[in-house]
Parts: sequence; C-alpha cells; structure tokens
Amino acid sequence: EIEIGSPPKTFTVVPDTGSSNLWVMADGCPDCEEPNCLADSEISGPDCKPVLSESFPCHNLYNRVESTTAVRINTSLGAHETFSIQYGSGDTSGVLTKDTVKMGNYVIENQAFGEAQRGQTFSRMPFDGICGLAFQSLAVRHTKPVFDNILDAQDFLQLPSKPDEASSYAADARYSCFSFFLSNDECKAQSHLHLGNFDRDCYAKDENLHFVPLSSKTYWAFTVKSITVENTEGDATEEKIPEKQSVQQQDKVQEGETLLKKAEEVFTKLRKIYPNMLPPKHVSPEVFKTARNKSSMSLCKGCTAIADSGTSLIAGPSGIIGKFHEKLGIGQDGFVECEAELPDVNVVLENEHGVDRTFTLSKKDYILRLDAGKGTERCVSGFMRMDMEDFWIFGD
Repeated sequence: EIEIGSPPKTFTVVPDTGSSNLWVMADGCPDCEEPNCLADSEISGPDCKPVLSESFPCHNLYNRVESTTAVRINTSLGAHETFSIQYGSGDTSGVLTKDTVKMGNYVIENQAFGEAQRGQTFSRMPFDGICGLAFQSLAVRHTKPVFDNILDAQDFLQLPSKPDEASSYAADARYSCFSFFLSNDECKAQSHLHLGNFDRDCYAKDENLHFVPLSSKTYWAFTVKSITVENTEGDATEEKIPEKQSVQQQDKVQEGETLLKKAEEVFTKLRKIYPNMLPPKHVSPEVFKTARNKSSMSLCKGCTAIADSGTSLIAGPSGIIGKFHEKLGIGQDGFVECEAELPDVNVVLENEHGVDRTFTLSKKDYILRLDAGKGTERCVSGFMRMDMEDFWIFGD
C-alpha cells in the first residue's frame, strides 16, 4: 500500500519491476470500476489463496481536488500533460500530476504520477494502480520513479558485494536497494517488499545471496546461463519445416486457438494472482536488442531474462513453451491433471564472480493449483507463451 495526497489516501499498487511509472485510478474514470464491484468486506473466501471468482473488488480512486498538495503537470502550452502506457495485458492512459506520496516509511514530495482516466483492463484486478520499479529510461514522459526519488532524498549506503560475509553489513542499515520475499504459501507467510535492505530471515542460514550482473539498465535484465528440464530429451528451439496441414490438422489448430482463448478468460478471473503484465509495449525493440544474446539450447542457453514482479508467470518464446508443454503432456490451454508426475526445471544463473548456482523449480513451483469451488481444484502451467524471440520474463 502507498499513500497519496494531503490528507493522505491509501491505494493498493503492484510494485512492478517491469515498468517505471506510478499511476493510480482517478475519480471519474468511466471504466475503472465493475458495475457490481464488491468492497473488501463483501468478498468471501480466503484472501491468501488464488481462486476462480466472478466477484470483483471496488477500487480507491484519486481525486486531485481533495488534496491540498496536488499540482498539475502542464505542457508548454498550458494543457494538462497526458500519458499512455501499453502493457502486455492491456493499456491505461490519463493525465500527469504531482503530489505527496508515502511508500513505507518514506515520504516523497512532488512525486510525478499518472491519474488513470481509462482502465478497463484493470477494472477486475485487486489493486488501484501500479508502482514501477524499473529504470527511469523506460518511464513514459521520463518521469522519475518513486524509488529513485527515495534514493535522492535519503543518505543510503552502498550494499556490500557480499553482504552475507561482510563485517560492514548491518541488518538495520539502509542501502540503495530493494528486495522481495516471495512466499510459497501466502496463508502461512505473506510476500513483502523490503525498501533499503533485505530480510535475512527469509532464506536458509546455509545459503548466501547470489548477485547476477545486469545486462542493461532498462528492465532488470540479466543473462540466463541455461534452462533445462530433467528427464527429457531434445532441443525445444529446433525449428522444423512446416508440412502442409490436412483438414483434420487445421481443425486441431482451430481447436487449440479456442482453448487458448478460454484460458485467457480464466486468467482474468484469478483474484490474488496478479495479471500477466508483460513489459510495456511503448518501449523501443532496441531496448531488448541491447540486452539479448542469441541462443541455441534445450530450453534456453545464454538467453536474456528480466525479473518482473508485475508478471505472475514465467514467460518464454511461444514455440519453445509450446514444445515444452507438449513434452510434459500439458494441454494447449495450459491446463494439466493435478496428479500428473512432472519433472524439475533447472535454471542456472552465473553471479558477478563467475560462480554458477542452480535454482530448481519442482512441480509445486511451476504448476498453479486453483480453487475452482465446491471443493475442486484445477491445475495450470506457470509457463506462458510470449511472442518475443530469445527473451524470457521471470514473473513472481
């Protein structure tokens, strides 16, 4: 949660490392609310589990007139400056304003942010806006991200390269970093964002942090040494010459497209899994080219990925994910039998000292179990297709 305005009003936002702008839904937005939205107190069921639901939450809306510290951002001609952002899952647009923003214990005066005046894409989502945590180079209208302004106003220290071993590191100090704890079970321990440090209690005592160098200061982009699937053979990146399709094959393709469309409809109903907000589409393709390496691998070798807290799933090239799903018996719609035996997926990352570490995803890590109601569950793959070559998104 963040606060905006004077007096302050609370908004729930997605801390998104895949974009750089802060925006919240504005009062008077014609499509930001569902007609029969429910207040938090009216929504039944556990708040810590992903569920398939027809109930959608109401939102807190920003009203500039109610804040004594709000200032319009105007163009050189005196008109209210506008913004527009195209995400992978949809878009939003509105006007730019400055106001006092509080995030955690930090207060930023005159923070530039967007008042969203169009937001149908996000009307069914359980948040009021997005707080971008990527670099300013990606920001629409080049507005300064919230965390950049926090760093400018605070005397933060530089985090030691090996904080687990450095005697100078202090758990109560404030460093120029932020970190996420991503819980495996939200009902037992909630995920959280830590500004200015990291929580040493959130990972095993016999493990150390593994710092991976950035390949560009745009997204939080880095090189993935490899992604492999245990107990499988073949190269998911091999291209086959397409054969002429029979009528039956064409029917199967159409059937698959229908299943994918249905799957997309299901994903929009997930209440506590944030939307698949792929990187903003306003960014030039050149941004990706500067961070991307050509690859030939089983799933990935030497490819580029971004750490994106605004994306729910792991997104990879469409053809590779399709072949991966086919090998594992996962349907074209992404659904799979909950009892199916599935292999581990190993992700190898090399740190700044040239040391590899393997991060293993077991079935419970990459298969989402959804509460379908009436005591039933449905299982869906945590890997999704993306129409971008040699590029991966590691969602949370």
